[in-house]
Amino acid sequence: MEILPEEIPVFPLFGTILLPNTILPLHIFEPRYRQMTEDSMDREQVIGMIQPKSQASEELFEIGCLGKIEQHQKLPNGNYMIRLGGVIRFRI
Repeated sequence: MEILPEEIPVFPLFGTILLPNTILPLHIFEPRYRQMTEDSMDREQVIGMIQPKSQASEELFEIGCLGKIEQHQKLPNGNYMIRLGGVIRFRI
């Protein structure tokens, strides 16, 4: 990836971490995140993974990791199986 986008979709997921140069398989099933995945695939094919400060919190940690969608499969029920490759850390 040569030029990184200034704005990226962010996927807050408690208990899950993506680091640069690692792979994260994800099952995307919530409607809002299925839409985020579709939008991302139509654009730069990136998603920012970041952790909420607790499972019930909407407050996020400041550091996340930009992930490139390396593979994706749309399932018959509309869900997605994607494979994110960690690219670079970001700060919000």
